[in-house]
Amino acid sequence: MPESGNRPSLNKEELDREIEEIVKIGKLAGERISDFMQSGEPFILHAGTGLPGAAALKAYLQGLSWGKVPPFLSVTDFLYGTLPYAEEKLKVVFFMGSARERNLAVSLISGLEVMNADFIIVTPLPEDPILRERASSESFVSVSGTPDPVLTEIIASSFAGLSYAEKRGLREDMRIYRLRNELASLNEVYTQLLYERCGELADLVSQAVDIDVVYTPFLQSSAFSLYYKFLGLGKKVRINDSDSTLPFVEALSSTVLLFTSVEEASLRELLLRLQKGKKIAKLLRFNTDPLSALIYASFFSRCFAQ
Repeated sequence: MPESGNRPSLNKEELDREIEEIVKIGKLAGERISDFMQSGEPFILHAGTGLPGAAALKAYLQGLSWGKVPPFLSVTDFLYGTLPYAEEKLKVVFFMGSARERNLAVSLISGLEVMNADFIIVTPLPEDPILRERASSESFVSVSGTPDPVLTEIIASSFAGLSYAEKRGLREDMRIYRLRNELASLNEVYTQLLYERCGELADLVSQAVDIDVVYTPFLQSSAFSLYYKFLGLGKKVRINDSDSTLPFVEALSSTVLLFTSVEEASLRELLLRLQKGKKIAKLLRFNTDPLSALIYASFFSRCFAQ
């Protein structure tokens, strides 16, 4: 990665085209997810690399519905801990990241059909022949056709959560207005910011062998998108939320800490111990609305496009 902070493989024009495509497909997928949710709040399920998209949808629904937390589960947890005991008709949004989750998806579809549940599957594999034998084309929301399906899922969830809150009348305030404007200008804003700031993580990627990714609650989706990129670069990576990290701070390696200024007060003990042990490789602090920070932080995964 050049010392100027530019990305190693893409110039500004290429980055702009990438983000434009990600935002375009993410917005279309987000509208479909929002329309599906209008008739009732869903269970949000995830498997594999579908976790960031699912976590983003949870964060937006929670943040824009006065703190009400939607059901957020892994597919296995749902299949064996919830589905067998359901007494009401269920609605499910399932984020499936790759073909490795195909068997889980087949099991989920079978169980949901038995229970006559409504569901959609958000995936970069909407034409998978095995899945298409099990469910109609209307059951799939595509995030394919972009250079980064994980980031596209996060963008789709952000659009979906905002649209859902607006259409359901959950909120009508300046926060909704501002988030809508930010989503509308993603291409312009994030292309320039990433072009200028990707270099901040260059030394970490080039020098660190072992990396710990630590995150505060609202940045779970962003942290996992970075985690997947670091794994793809051959790094030894662990990931944990900030609260769970406190008992074993001394065992951390080079640490990337993602957090928002809103959550910073809860990190005093963790930051003190990290600094004392010289464990910090990079602090990614976002002084903005946590929902805005979620999107912004997620785009850092494009700094390490392969």
